[in-house]
Amino acid sequence: MKQWDGAYVLRRFADQRHPQDFVRGIPDNQRVPWASPEPTDTFLSPGDVTQSDL
Repeated sequence: MKQWDGAYVLRRFADQRHPQDFVRGIPDNQRVPWASPEPTDTFLSPGDVTQSDL
């Protein structure tokens, strides 16, 4: 008997394939359904934030 891996063996020594061998993955869409545009960058100059602001 020819096994699933191509080897010829006696029928009594043949291995059955595991059911997980037949499982196929499905694509996973990870995109969000809607997205806001990325805001513009805001840069602070020295002195814009003081210790009292914290």
